[in-house]
Amino acid sequence: MNKVRFGDKIQCINDIEVTSYTQAKQLIEETHPTVNFSFLDWSKHLSTGDKFTPLECD
Repeated sequence: MNKVRFGDKIQCINDIEVTSYTQAKQLIEETHPTVNFSFLDWSKHLSTGDKFTPLECD
């Protein structure tokens, strides 16, 4: 399973939009070990705290 650390730029996990690291962690635990990550390009999208910029999931 891919490891997620604080600072990683996650937007979607298994096509579910994540809005916080807590939610991401919960989804990863529920879907282990088949987790699909979608990463954001934070050079274009800025975050506030541990919240994510809402964007469409593929």
